[in-house]
Amino acid sequence: GASTLEVRSSTISLEFTTAFSFARVSGQGTAVLESTNIVKAESEGKGAVGYVSQGGHLKLVTSTVLYSSARLEGGLVFSEASTVMIERSQIRKSLSKVAGGVLYCTDKSNCTIEECNLEEAFAYRDGGVAFVRDSTLNIDSSTVRYTETQVGDGGLLYCDIDANCNLTSSTIYNSNCGNRGGALYAFGANLRV
Repeated sequence: GASTLEVRSSTISLEFTTAFSFARVSGQGTAVLESTNIVKAESEGKGAVGYVSQGGHLKLVTSTVLYSSARLEGGLVFSEASTVMIERSQIRKSLSKVAGGVLYCTDKSNCTIEECNLEEAFAYRDGGVAFVRDSTLNIDSSTVRYTETQVGDGGLLYCDIDANCNLTSSTIYNSNCGNRGGALYAFGANLRV
């Protein structure tokens, strides 16, 4: 059956690098991180705070993440065929050494960032805040500051093949990239601003 992980009104400080994410959710499982402060999360794999796959659900609400880093995709969260909701949260210094500084969405994932403040999101290759492929990403009523890709495309968003990316009622400051699309880059995708 489906399992549920709930973390509420807590402070989490991971002062070491792990091989896995803090919350790994798959199948019909659900993880809810509410009113939680995550001081440091580092992963040698994908998604330092969350790795969500095969229909799993992750919700990060009214929380603060001060530093997250993944050696692979998704500095904060990696989502594969799953649902991710990040709402009314503060994300600062989130990075991926590959793509998707905050979020990497693939394989028909449905991802939402709503009423959030994102600051200092970085990806070495593509999508300083998010990399989206064959999935949907909605960013609504959020403020994003200082995003960057070092050698890739889309300092803010990289919307790849069959992606639907919607950016509404949001404010973006200082988005840079090493190649194409200072803020936004779309390749075979639908991008609405």
